[in-house]
Amino acid sequence: MKIGILTLPLHTNYGGILQAYALQTVLERMGHQVVVFDTPRKGWYIPLWKMPLIYGKRMFKRYLLGDKSCIVFREKKEKNEYPIICQHTRLFIDKYIHLKSIDNLCNLNSKDFDCIVVGSDQIWRPLYYVDIENAFLKFAENWDIKRIAYAASFGTDKWEYTPEQTEECRRLVRLFNQVSVRESAGVEMCRKHFGIKAQLVLDPTMLLEADDYLSLLKDKSHKDSGLLLSYVLDETDEKKEIISAIANEKGLKVSKIGANENNYKVSLEKRIKPSVEQWIRGFYDADFVVT
Repeated sequence: MKIGILTLPLHTNYGGILQAYALQTVLERMGHQVVVFDTPRKGWYIPLWKMPLIYGKRMFKRYLLGDKSCIVFREKKEKNEYPIICQHTRLFIDKYIHLKSIDNLCNLNSKDFDCIVVGSDQIWRPLYYVDIENAFLKFAENWDIKRIAYAASFGTDKWEYTPEQTEECRRLVRLFNQVSVRESAGVEMCRKHFGIKAQLVLDPTMLLEADDYLSLLKDKSHKDSGLLLSYVLDETDEKKEIISAIANEKGLKVSKIGANENNYKVSLEKRIKPSVEQWIRGFYDADFVVT
């Protein structure tokens, strides 16, 4: 079959990149032709009518309250810096993931696909996917295709849909041939709000073997030792103390994989994300992991 995968845009999130890679790989090994939809990144533009309010608030916060971390023209800054920050993760995406770049999902041709798979990642979270109805294939509701949700996630156990979104997505999800989610909370929310029975499945990253990921590394003959890998997205002083205590107890050196991507207080160089291969390598070399 000719299959299109609809997931969250692939940028610098290692899990987001690898779940798309894994799902694509599994489907291709089953003999299918697979592409991953790639739409332009949103969030760099503010509607004209919103500009006075948003820029006004930021100016007040920065110049009157003295918050130097508040950037008035943040969207322009992010757009200019983004190619630099994602330069290494983009190499993996371009090399291993078969992207189909489109400006708008509505421009897709129904004749090009036999099936669309929605998932995985938090594709069903309105906070992360603004056009949430399209995450339930609104753009393809009249297509004669198979519709499958694999390991889709709401990203939370709290219902974040408006009544209007709930009603429309309930209608659309009932057109699916099969629905599965990656959290037990998702099973319950599908039952409660959509009136359907969703299956609980593994995230696609778990469908591959360790060797599938290690094959992406160039040199596996040498393995560093004595390392504690720290991979913490929301670092706090308390977590730093815990990590330090574990490292001291086990006699390990702390190694961090990641970057201060959204920390505007540090230099742009320190915000560049390491490559996906380097991220995998961090787990391969580690004697102990704190995440």
